[in-house]
Amino acid sequence: MELLPLGVGQVAGELVDPGRIEAALAPAGRGPGAAPPQLEGGTEGRGPRSREGRIEMAILIDERTKVVVAGLTGSEGTFHSLRNRAYGTQVVAGVTPGKGGQDVEGIPVFETVDDAVAATGANTSLIYVPARFAAEAIYEAVDAEVDLVVSITEGIPVRDMAQVTSYLRGSSVALVGPNCPGVISPGRCNVGIIPGEICMPGRVGLVSRSGTLTYQIVHELTQPCLRRPEAPPR
Repeated sequence: MELLPLGVGQVAGELVDPGRIEAALAPAGRGPGAAPPQLEGGTEGRGPRSREGRIEMAILIDERTKVVVAGLTGSEGTFHSLRNRAYGTQVVAGVTPGKGGQDVEGIPVFETVDDAVAATGANTSLIYVPARFAAEAIYEAVDAEVDLVVSITEGIPVRDMAQVTSYLRGSSVALVGPNCPGVISPGRCNVGIIPGEICMPGRVGLVSRSGTLTYQIVHELTQPCLRRPEAPPR
C-alpha cells in the first residue's frame, strides 16, 4: 500500500514519501560532512525508490493515465471531469449506480468501477461522490485494482477513513486525499480540480495540505521573476 497524506494536492506530478526519505538517508548518515541526498525525477512507476543513496520522485500520473470518475453525473463531477478532458487527460468512464448505459458528453457511464475498468482499461479512480458514500467508492476502486485513487470529497468521517486505511494495507493502490484538489503533471495529465492554466512543466514539484494555497504558490512560482532557464538533464 502507498497511503499518501490526507489533504495533499500534487503539482508537477512529483511527490516524496517522507518515511522513505528517512530510510534512504539513514545509511548515508547525518553528521558533519555527510553528502546530501540527490533528488531525481523518475518517469516510470509511481513510488519513490532508493538507489545508492538517491531518491527518485514519484510520478503518479502522465499521458498514459486513464481515469474513471465516481460521481461523473453530478454537477461537480461533470464540470471538473470535462475540464480534465479538455486539458488532455484520458477521462474514459464514469460510475453512477442506476445510470449505467448513459453518457456525459461522450464519456460512458457504468454501474460499477469493475465494469468500467473491464470495458475501458481505466487505471485511476477520481472520486466526487458525497461524503457518506466516499469510503465505499474508495473500497470499490481498490477492489477493481486500479493503480491510483484520488478522492476530492471533503467531510468524510475520520472513522470511515481509518477503516479505509486498514483496508488499503497490503494493497498496491495509492490514495491521494480525501479533501484534496487532486494531482497534476503539467502539460501531460490533470486529475482533479487544480487549474491547469496556472501550472507549467519544470523540475519543481509542490505538495500542499491546502488546495487554495496550492494554487497561489503555483502561480507565484511560475512568474517570470522566479523562473530560471531549464537546467540540462543530469
